[in-house]
Amino acid sequence: MVHEARGENVQAAECYRKLIAFLRQNPDYADPDMAEHYTKLSAKLDLPAP
Repeated sequence: MVHEARGENVQAAECYRKLIAFLRQNPDYADPDMAEHYTKLSAKLDLPAP
């Protein structure tokens, strides 16, 4: 979230993908919707600059 706040979108997306991988390996750790949320967010941050 810090990377995203700083505008470092590539780094933020990479961190979110690591979180998604962790959540998929540990499904009992958090709400299943959390992985979906961060999947959408990382996809949005990976968009090329206009």
